[in-house]
Amino acid sequence: MKDKLEIGTFVSGNKFTLPLDLVTRTLAIIAIRGWGKTVAATVIAEEMCESGLPWVAIDPVGVWWGLRANPDGSPGGYPVVILGGEHGDLPLEKSAGAKVAEAVLQDNISCVIDMSSESKTTVRHFVAAFCDRLMDLRPEAPRHIFIEEAPELVPQKPMGEQKRSLAAVDRLIRLGRNRGYGATLISQRTATIQKDVLTQCESLLAGRSIGKPDRDAMRDWIAEVVGVPAPTDADKFVGSLSRLASGTGWFWSPQWLDVFEQIKIRRRNTYHPGETRTVGVALKRVRLLNVDEFVERFGELLNPPKNVAAPQKVEDDEVFKEKYEQEKSRADRLEAKVADLQQRLDRLLAKQQQEWPSKNTAPKARLEPSELPANGNSASLSEIWAFVREQITRDPALMNLTKSVPQLDVTARRYTVTADDSTLLGRMAILLSEGFFDSPKGNQDVVTELGRRGKQTMAPRVSEAFAKLAEMGFLTKESDGYLAVKGMKVRVREVEAA
Repeated sequence: MKDKLEIGTFVSGNKFTLPLDLVTRTLAIIAIRGWGKTVAATVIAEEMCESGLPWVAIDPVGVWWGLRANPDGSPGGYPVVILGGEHGDLPLEKSAGAKVAEAVLQDNISCVIDMSSESKTTVRHFVAAFCDRLMDLRPEAPRHIFIEEAPELVPQKPMGEQKRSLAAVDRLIRLGRNRGYGATLISQRTATIQKDVLTQCESLLAGRSIGKPDRDAMRDWIAEVVGVPAPTDADKFVGSLSRLASGTGWFWSPQWLDVFEQIKIRRRNTYHPGETRTVGVALKRVRLLNVDEFVERFGELLNPPKNVAAPQKVEDDEVFKEKYEQEKSRADRLEAKVADLQQRLDRLLAKQQQEWPSKNTAPKARLEPSELPANGNSASLSEIWAFVREQITRDPALMNLTKSVPQLDVTARRYTVTADDSTLLGRMAILLSEGFFDSPKGNQDVVTELGRRGKQTMAPRVSEAFAKLAEMGFLTKESDGYLAVKGMKVRVREVEAA
């Protein structure tokens, strides 16, 4: 796994890299058609795949599917699931924006949502529902959202349904980082993107721009985000935009990275469907990487079997702790109330026993002759109870003692899991037995350790195994990873391989 995103080179020739933190940061890529905006965005997506960082691309252009093939069109690239479009692994339900948002967060995979066959209205409604639902949820792993043709969703002058998509994307850009999201807006023109949204982008990758309104909009971004830079910087930046070569642009990150440099984007490692064709050269035959395992699992998330109970939601540790404290407090109050009622009943029985007439005393005024013990001696327990019951019936104040008191019954279950080292669960159980989880570990720690032992796996599968082991009580989820539960036992039995 890489620890930096290798985007290209500085014009000086040194490598240009970005930190992995880009996954929760905001970026705008602005340049005219043909400069290489999609190339720049997909290069970032390739690097995120190499670093185990999941992402989602909203693609109304229909070119991101090339990430599943090598540059020559042969199967290769990255395990990216494609929804919709000509190359879709699964069809795209037009009204399923919220459902898709939930599915991509559950499976921790990278996903292209190809909307090239949909109307602009459908795209706006889908993206609005998708972004709104994302902001209702907190992903286990940070997620980056690439948005092609951004002016269609966040136009400078919104009308009708554009207002909803504008509000949803604006909220994602402004507040997404607090919930674990970052975003990249991709556009041919600066002037057509809603200014308030554009100025929320922390960094700018600006390629060739010819129109004066777009260069003026660049100056507005500088004034809002950068403040008042050195005049030579602003003039050098805006004055050179119309002359920039394809793939060469300015990267300006005034607050996050404090970088203002001219860079050149590297070539893609995957197939570029939008690459300019040469007259007389036949089209490449493209075959995509097989991702059936991912597609099957993703399809189940989007369309769960009917009449099957939905999996129980794994509650956040803080939420569970709060509920536990509430129930414990309630149980303590009930226990105190029961003890008080018992004391009052004991005092009542003692008082009635003292007032019960003995054989040497006259009967009390409130007792009928029939209420006296038949043998004239001390009353039996059953006779005392009969008397108390009748007195309770006569005295409404004593009726309060007959109220029922709820009880809490808790049954603790102990799980036993049998697995061999051919499965991920079994391999993680071996790590448990060796004390690997005596300190908190995350997805990447497990991927690295198993890779060191010659057992390859992927972060999304490790995440699922973590959730299962935590649910069964073998691990606890801490702020910095998963930790072995004290007292938990793992037995490893060695057998001869078949």
